[in-house]
Amino acid sequence: MRAFWKLTVAEFKLFIREPLAIFFILAFPLILLWLNGSQGGRIDRLLPGYVALILATVGLTQLPSVLATYRERGILRRLATTPVRPATVLGAQLVVHLAASTIGVALLLAVASAFYDLPLPRAVPAAVFVYIAGALALYAIGFVLAALAPNARTANAVGFVIYFPMIFLSGAVIPREALSTSMRRIGEFLPLAPVVTALRDAWSGTGITTLTLAALAAMIAVASAVGIRLFRWG
Repeated sequence: MRAFWKLTVAEFKLFIREPLAIFFILAFPLILLWLNGSQGGRIDRLLPGYVALILATVGLTQLPSVLATYRERGILRRLATTPVRPATVLGAQLVVHLAASTIGVALLLAVASAFYDLPLPRAVPAAVFVYIAGALALYAIGFVLAALAPNARTANAVGFVIYFPMIFLSGAVIPREALSTSMRRIGEFLPLAPVVTALRDAWSGTGITTLTLAALAAMIAVASAVGIRLFRWG
């Protein structure tokens, strides 16, 4: 356990040295908040999407890039020969990326509450549950990307190619009701869509549908199984 926490602290220090990651996790959601909040947009309808945006940023762009880099440089192979188990490495990455996501979300909520009168979620336990489930689902997809990418550059490029269309079509940046019918239908089939939907339902207190929960559970189960099956340590 001591090795796990030492590795986690070291990984977190490395993570915060990445300026691109810091921008998309901390600054980009605040810019969107300022742009839409200043124009009188409904913050309680927009905030859940921004939370999902942060999770997608970490899961689809940062996590696969880090793991692919470690494999390409032989770090994972060397760690596999030490007392530090591979599972410890993956566990440390999960904690670091979840912590980074949570810091970004906490900052976003603090600013939205202070300057835009953001109401608290009507179903707080449900919102927390969906947040964790959404993180696990998107991180599992990131793990699959890391498993398939031959190198760090490919992992980074593929992650962003998936990331940008997804955040705009799934309702994370622009509410899906503002999109055309065809774009809405495409967005409904993207992995980020159930995360956005579940967060919005928890925030409004309308209740999360069984179909949305099933979609999140399926993403976690399938992506985790595929990632574990395909992942290479060297």
